[in-house]
Amino acid sequence: MAITLSALDTKQAGVQYSKRRELGVAFFVAMAIALALPACETLPGDVAVGLSESASGNPELHYVLCPKQRILDIAVKMPSTDGESSVTVWEIRSQRGSTLENVNLGETPRGFRIVVPLSSPLSPDASILVAVRTTLIVPVVRFDLSMLRPGKILVRDGHLVSSATFRIDALKICPH
Repeated sequence: MAITLSALDTKQAGVQYSKRRELGVAFFVAMAIALALPACETLPGDVAVGLSESASGNPELHYVLCPKQRILDIAVKMPSTDGESSVTVWEIRSQRGSTLENVNLGETPRGFRIVVPLSSPLSPDASILVAVRTTLIVPVVRFDLSMLRPGKILVRDGHLVSSATFRIDALKICPH
């Protein structure tokens, strides 16, 4: 008895092989990206987010916008003790997008609405995650509030910089 494969059988076998091959390539690419990310110093948008101590002593968010970029949402999250999850403790949203580059955490500037109100002041020794969703990117940066100093901006790597240095470094990520 001879076994013959019809054109349909060989086509189906080719499709199955092709799908397996595509999945293998996709898996390889995903693993390469996952392994490369820890080696990166930062994700590009992180340099545009900073935090300082305002004149009133409260945390003040600083964000440097690229041309035509607008802020859509700002959220502050408290990481859980297990480090696997977080809870949003304050969030504001702008329907049209805002070009505001400084916001006192817990306050609602013009053009924004409260999504999650800040129910109590942030502890001065808290570690927080700040997410800023813009029309271009969504950087999320961890900050230790105990490191805030008046007149200096705390950046993603834990360094305190001047306002001018912060702005110059952040603008380097803007598309030209």
